[in-house]
Amino acid sequence: MDGRADLYSLGVTAFELLTGRLPYRGPDAVSVLAQHISAPIPILPRRFRHWQPFLQKALAKDPRHRFASATEMRKALRALRTARRRRRAVVVRIAVWSLVAVLVALTVAGLEWLKRSDSPALVG
Repeated sequence: MDGRADLYSLGVTAFELLTGRLPYRGPDAVSVLAQHISAPIPILPRRFRHWQPFLQKALAKDPRHRFASATEMRKALRALRTARRRRRAVVVRIAVWSLVAVLVALTVAGLEWLKRSDSPALVG
């Protein structure tokens, strides 16, 4: 037996840290154990969906499909962090370019309004 059961437990802990609840619940330990063995891996809330592939692997029913080592799991966590930084950068770029586009549109609209309003500032 290897450490994949421990890595499964870390997956359960990660799920609980993200959602505030355990992945499987039931009226007694036997029903919870049965869910760990056969129930589908719960789907995370939308805001944590980028974690779903990590949890799919960490909580895989078949130990052969889980992370093979803590090192492999750590690499997956680092990849999540890197992907999150990239997503943030994209969101920031979109926000900045959207703001620039709005400012340009407002400037053009303002200049058009000034041209049409016989403003003394533009009358030469």
